[in-house]
Parts: sequence; C-alpha cells; structure tokens
Amino acid sequence: MRVAFLGLSASGKTTLFNALTGAHQSVGSYSGAGTQIHIGRIPVEDDRLDLLRRAVKPAKVTPAVVEVVDTPHFAVGTREGPEGNARLVATLREATALALIVRAFASERVAHPRASVDPMRDLRDLQTELVVADLDVVEKRIDRIRKDYLKGNSAPNDPKELAVLDRVKTELDAGRSAASARLNSDELRMLSSYALLTLKPAMIVLNLDEGHLVGLSPRPWNGVHLGAPALEVDAEWEMEIHELPKEEWKSYLADMKIDQPCDRRFVSAIYGMMDFITFFTANENELRAWPLKRYSTAVEAAAAVHSDLARSFIRAEVIGVEDVKK
Repeated sequence: MRVAFLGLSASGKTTLFNALTGAHQSVGSYSGAGTQIHIGRIPVEDDRLDLLRRAVKPAKVTPAVVEVVDTPHFAVGTREGPEGNARLVATLREATALALIVRAFASERVAHPRASVDPMRDLRDLQTELVVADLDVVEKRIDRIRKDYLKGNSAPNDPKELAVLDRVKTELDAGRSAASARLNSDELRMLSSYALLTLKPAMIVLNLDEGHLVGLSPRPWNGVHLGAPALEVDAEWEMEIHELPKEEWKSYLADMKIDQPCDRRFVSAIYGMMDFITFFTANENELRAWPLKRYSTAVEAAAAVHSDLARSFIRAEVIGVEDVKK
C-alpha cells in the first residue's frame, strides 16, 4: 500500500515524512526538499504479532507496512505550474491513495508561497490541480476514441468507454472529482488503466502549530465539510520527539493530550479510509502481516501474498487470532 503526499511548497510535507518514518531528510525553504522524491515505510504496529510470535516461534517476524512517498511540491498560481506538476503526476498515479498536506501554521522562518496562511484556500487549490490533471487525461482519451472511429479503427468496447468518459468529463468540467460520477465496478475497471487521481482514496493532513494543537488558537476548518477524512498533526513537533528514546515519548504526548504518535495515527487513518484489515501467514520460517480490503475472499488474500497462490488456489486453512489466544 503506497500513499503519496502532495502539497504546496512550505506545507511541511518533508517534515511530516521525517516524523512518520524516522528519516532525516533536509527540510526548509533552501534545502532542495521541494524538488526531490523520498520513499519510506511505516511498520503497522499490531499487538497480535507478539501473541502469534509466542505461539508459532518463527525465525522471522515481518509486520505489514504502509509505504509513503514525499513528492515535489505542487506549483499553483505560477508559470511553472503546468510543467512542474506534470513531472510529479505520474508518481501520484502509481499510488494506492493520496494524502493532501495542507499548511495551517504561521511561521516567520518559513514564508508561505501565497504570502498568507489559508488552509481552506490551499486545499481547494490542490483539489483543483487534481481535477485539471484528470481532465487532461480524459479529454485526450475521448479525442483518441473519436479519431479512431472516424478512421474506422474503433474497438468494440469504445462506445461504452466513451459514454463513461463523457460522464466523468461532465463532473470534472464542473470542478468535481471523477468519483462524483458514481461509477460501478465494471466502469471503474474500464478506466483503471488511466489511474485517475480523483478516483483514488484521499485524506487531508492539516499541519498545525502548537497553538492549534492544544486549543489555544481557533481552527478555521471546524464545522467545514472537507470532503475527505482529515488528520491533524504538528509535523515539526512530532519530528522532534521522534529523535527521543521511545520511553520518553509518552510523557511528551500526554502533555499535549495526544494518545499516540503521528505514525500510528496516520496508519490508523489510512486503514480506516481504505477499509483495510490485517491477516497473518505463519510457519516456523516467518510470521508475516498483510493488509487486505475488508470482505475480501480467501483467493484475494492469497493474491496479496503471491499471484501464483491465487492462480493455483485449492483451499485456505484459517484460524482466528482470538482462538489462538484461547
């Protein structure tokens, strides 16, 4: 499962990446961080792994992971916008889900590219860029289908695809996401090769300052329908405590009235948004956790381990973790 970050410059994407993964990538206006791609992995902490480790005694234990990709910033409202954004859209299309990093902190050290802090404006700008990127793909495909038809080269499925694309284009032209077209499973499969960004699950990460975090500053987004799940973090503070020994984390988190560090909150939010569960495979060699869409079949679970297991599937021998515990 790969989650790609996107945000404006100085939104704190790389700072959040460091806080989530324990990395030490350079941050700041002149670090070059806004032009680089960083990839990291967040282990999914799960108390059941320790129970199963004691029961099975494997040689190796491998937790599930969420891969996060810190992409170059989106350019909005400048001449470099279309060209600069095109270079990173391909990275976003490869992701399973998106995380829109929105700046909600003021700082004299880090200037905002739009000269003022307005998280709702920045969020709208990011969502608009995603719509524009998808509209470009959809319009080009519609043009190609129509040209092929005029040349007598159309495929049998082209009329169906064209009808679906026209519905999606109507939504995108109105500034709405492709998901607003309410496509069924067959229609989604038809468009899957285009990896439309506005069809991907997306969450919003509001990067706060300490005043917002402890309730000293009003939250301008309270009561506003953001259109996606939202997570509040102070990325800089979380990055700083990540440098401390884990046994010291709890006291700092308790002082801020936070029950878990941001990596666990982020993973929990992603699992909730994707409606994922975890299943385990175990033998004397390895105990391993795997993320899986809720209500998946045993064959789909086998495919998550290896495609060959799904192709040659015979049966699944399953036991619940609670039964192991008993």
